Amino acid sequence: MVETAKIVGLTLAVAMFALLGCEGEWTDAPVGRTSCTLYDFLPGSHRALKMVSGNNGNNLYILDNFSYVHSYKRDGLYECAFDLENSYGFNGFPEDVFFAGNGFYVKDKASLKSQSDTEECYAKDGFFAVAGNELAVGSNAGIETWSIKPCAKRGNVSSWGVFALAATNSDYYAVEGAGAMQNLAMYSKSGTLGNTEPLSVMPGNEKNFCSASRLATNNYGVYLFDRECRKIGVFDNSAVWRKTINIDSLGIRNPLDIAAGEYSYVFILHEGGVEKINVF
Repeated sequence: MVETAKIVGLTLAVAMFALLGCEGEWTDAPVGRTSCTLYDFLPGSHRALKMVSGNNGNNLYILDNFSYVHSYKRDGLYECAFDLENSYGFNGFPEDVFFAGNGFYVKDKASLKSQSDTEECYAKDGFFAVAGNELAVGSNAGIETWSIKPCAKRGNVSSWGVFALAATNSDYYAVEGAGAMQNLAMYSKSGTLGNTEPLSVMPGNEKNFCSASRLATNNYGVYLFDRECRKIGVFDNSAVWRKTINIDSLGIRNPLDIAAGEYSYVFILHEGGVEKINVF
C-alpha cells in the first residue's frame, strides 16, 4: 500500500442489461458494476487519456496528458482497489499504452517504446496491437506484422482498411472496411480469415458504431469501444456480435477508454476514475 492514499470513490447509478450465458444460451440479465478505488489517482492537473490492463485484470496502466504512464496493482484485500506502484515519464508524444509480459509499451507515432523510454521497434504509424514478441500494425493497407526483438517486419495479413486492431497469441481482430467501418474480422496468425461479423450503417441499429476508439480482447470476448457515441460492442471470441452496451445508461459520463479484465469483466476509464462491469 502506498503511504499517501487519495481514494476516489465513485457512486454511479446502474440501469442496463448485459448478456449472461446459461447452458450455451444468451439471456438478458442485469450488468454487474463496481466503482474501483485507485489510490493516488493521477496527480494535480494530469488527465487520463488511455488505459490498458494486464495479468488478468490485476494491473492497470494509465497514460496521462503529461506523457506519464501510471502503473497500478490490485490490492488483494478488495475486489476493485488498486495501489499506485510507479509513474513513468516519456520523451516524445506517447499516444497509447499496451500490456506486455510483466510491464507495458507505449506507442509514439511509428515507434514502440518500453517502459524505460527505450525504442524497441520502429515500424510504421497506424493502429498498434501487441501480443508476446509480436507487434501488429493496422492501416489503410491492411495489417503488417513485426517481431519486436529484434525489430523486423514479418509479413502482411490480408484485410481491408483497419479502424481498430487487437491481437492475441493465436488471432487478430480488426474493425475494417473500405472508407467506413463495415466488419469485425477475425484472422488467424497465418492470415486465414476465420469469421467476419457485419456492422450496420443504420443509425439506431445495435451494430451501428460511430467510432472505433479501442478494440480489446481477453479469453471471454472481444470488446469494441465507441467513444463518440458512448457504446461498447460485445462479441465472442469468434467475432460474433452478442450485445451492445450503452455507457450512458450506466450513469458514466465522458468515457475515455476501456480495457479487458479477467473473465467477462471490462474496465471503463473516465475523468473521475475507473469502473468495472461484467458484460456477460
